[in-house]
Amino acid sequence: MKDCGSEIIELRSITLYCIEMELRREFETSFGKSLKLPKILVKVIDSSGEEGWGEVVAGEGPWYSYETWETALLILE
Repeated sequence: MKDCGSEIIELRSITLYCIEMELRREFETSFGKSLKLPKILVKVIDSSGEEGWGEVVAGEGPWYSYETWETALLILE
């Protein structure tokens, strides 16, 4: 693994995948019930071909912070 402390990494591509994961069981909170979980996956490839993946942790609504799935997508785009 590279030490990225002061090294500049040139990115070749960033791809966003908006998916909706089906839950095995219904998930219920005081906010309601859900059978699906929307997620944003991020794929980054650098100029040397190294690939990395990440996941946006924001939820559907602003429950724990002001950020939502939709606001995160707007920022990433």
